[in-house]
Amino acid sequence: MENQIMTFLEGVLHGDHAIDGQEEYEFTDVEVKHETEKAWLVPMDASFEKWFPKSRCELTADGTLKIPGWLLSKILEEVKSI
Repeated sequence: MENQIMTFLEGVLHGDHAIDGQEEYEFTDVEVKHETEKAWLVPMDASFEKWFPKSRCELTADGTLKIPGWLLSKILEEVKSI
């Protein structure tokens, strides 16, 4: 099952969305599979997980993950290679 982040990135790949230089993107109801002192591990779909650094991202108590646009662009490049 895909999460909201992966759905958005697939939409970018298909031309439905764009990473348009926003400073920050917010995704709600994010499931965290594992947490360390420095990062959260988020399942993106059934076969792909991604670590999100706490120094660059913010996770609110209600499960909203805030990701900087530059990092989302880097993740998009990684998704393209899957």
